[in-house]
Amino acid sequence: MLFKVGRIRVAREVLECDAIEVSDLVAAFGRYIKGDWGKLDPAAQVRNDVALASGEPIRAVYESVEGREFWITTAVGTTTVRLPHAPAEAACPSHTRCTQAGR
Repeated sequence: MLFKVGRIRVAREVLECDAIEVSDLVAAFGRYIKGDWGKLDPAAQVRNDVALASGEPIRAVYESVEGREFWITTAVGTTTVRLPHAPAEAACPSHTRCTQAGR
């Protein structure tokens, strides 16, 4: 492990999302703690690498087998797994379930 993840929190919307399996989360977390930042662009990956030394927040982007994007972030002693929030859509509200990629 390259850094301390602290307390781990998984957002309810991720747990309720039918397009994200526990195996997706476990695989992504394994990559995350080894410094594999997933689908980030090269500049963001460099910022994360610098953040390892400076203690700044770290963010990574992964995709489930079914194509649903989710984020893992670490800041101030807490690592959080959540869905990205686009202004025009709600991220996996429990009444709609998250069955399609990008929804």
